[in-house]
Amino acid sequence: MAIITLDPIDPAAVVDGLDGVNHPMRHITETIINDGSWGADRRADVASFFDELAKDWSGSRSAEQRASALDDVFVRAADWVPRATGFALELGVGSGMFTPTLVQRWGTVVAADISPAMLAEVPPGLAPVMRADASRLPLVDRSTHLIVLANMFLFPAEMDRVLADGGAIVWLNSRGVNTPIHLTTEAVLDALPGEWSAVESQFGAATWAVCRRSSQVPPGKIGVVASTTA
Repeated sequence: MAIITLDPIDPAAVVDGLDGVNHPMRHITETIINDGSWGADRRADVASFFDELAKDWSGSRSAEQRASALDDVFVRAADWVPRATGFALELGVGSGMFTPTLVQRWGTVVAADISPAMLAEVPPGLAPVMRADASRLPLVDRSTHLIVLANMFLFPAEMDRVLADGGAIVWLNSRGVNTPIHLTTEAVLDALPGEWSAVESQFGAATWAVCRRSSQVPPGKIGVVASTTA
């Protein structure tokens, strides 16, 4: 494992009373990668939780800040993001707040979520939407070169299955460590099958990482910027 850490840009913290560390979604996030705890009951509970939040989701969050954080990934980690090929897969799309940036940067995007009410909030025509459980996606092996997980659970084996050779996973937490669905870059790499490496940084309150299989990291990109953890 190697992690390149780039200098943060305008680092900040979200202070609004939300305790992401002790949020129920944090517990689910951690148990999924630690012991694979995910089944029909939990799937239904999570879908229902986000269904209830869907109507007010976009209005209570900054689309501009989220778009800027994802755009920073494509600017400063450009060498780690593969050339746009086929479709990018955005999981946990919610109401589509990150999707316009992803469409602009990549082109074809498939936007998926477990919550039908959230999918109903995605602007029409923005991207094809798909209701799906990210632990068992209706996709063939190695079908996408880019997976975007913004404030989304990590299902390590399934991400490894559908990610094409040479592909990348973008892991983004819009509130940084206070995001309810949060994992450190190291935890993400440890959970994924096999050997992985990443470049990470912070933009405003958001933290992000671009993860690739270590054997497919762009030449010369490990150990040459800022600090490296091995």
